[in-house]
Amino acid sequence: MSEFYRTLNDLDQQSHIQLLKNFSQHRSSTTYHHCKRVATMSYKLARFFHLSVHESQLARGAMLHDYYLYDAMKEDISPYRHGTSHANQALVNAQKVYNLTPLEQDIIYSHMWPLNITHVPKSKEAALVSISDKIVAIQEFLNIS
Repeated sequence: MSEFYRTLNDLDQQSHIQLLKNFSQHRSSTTYHHCKRVATMSYKLARFFHLSVHESQLARGAMLHDYYLYDAMKEDISPYRHGTSHANQALVNAQKVYNLTPLEQDIIYSHMWPLNITHVPKSKEAALVSISDKIVAIQEFLNIS
């Protein structure tokens, strides 16, 4: 088993990650399933393009990229405001629970680029998560598995 999947499985056992199952995402998913799909898509893209990545940090950053801990569909917040602010909230929340590396922080902080134009990904891993997040969000909005 790869380091990526070992880390993903370890995270899956943690109650902090299980909290993400309580929040809906993109009409057809939960934040937990969204983050897991983004993590898996990021890893698959890295493998497809033969990119050398920090597998465990990619898994952790991807699973925590939407660790904002509220239901955006039920909050009194515009979709634009949520889109521009939730990465910061996810980073703050994740730092309270996990000792994040700079790479993991970059993944979480920049995953909404280019909507957050100043949050440019500084690593391959962050760029992969940003791209994967858009692909998975479209799949979820269209209810495509």
